[in-house]
Amino acid sequence: MNLEDCYNDMLDDCHAELKVGNITILPSKALRLCDPIAYRCGLNDYTDMLITDGLYCEQCESLGDNACECEGDEEE
Repeated sequence: MNLEDCYNDMLDDCHAELKVGNITILPSKALRLCDPIAYRCGLNDYTDMLITDGLYCEQCESLGDNACECEGDEEE
């Protein structure tokens, strides 16, 4: 699962589906389609939160509680 999938899951878990007439749309899809700038800003904030909490490594792009693949590597 990638960061965008995790962000979409979080949005969809926190907010109710939107219903217009007989159509139902997920909150993540509605935000991405209606306000792509707000969607991208939210995704960036979500990513920063995961990095701060130690749940995402930008360098190796590992996500989750597992140790990152580049752990212990030092930049020269």
